[in-house]
Amino acid sequence: MKNLGQNFECYSKKLYGFLVMKGFRYEKSFKHNETGRLCWVYKMTPELSQALIEWKMSRPTK
Repeated sequence: MKNLGQNFECYSKKLYGFLVMKGFRYEKSFKHNETGRLCWVYKMTPELSQALIEWKMSRPTK
């Protein structure tokens, strides 16, 4: 996860699935040049921020 001010980059398939279930749609996606991982880019909104807090509070700790 990376918050870039107006955008939020998501590299987690589990978080991506959570956001889809919440009704969020990404603006663009890309494959990271160095890692080859897929990234979904969302526009940061108050609603997305609240969903990310919910995700952080509900996921199990490592």
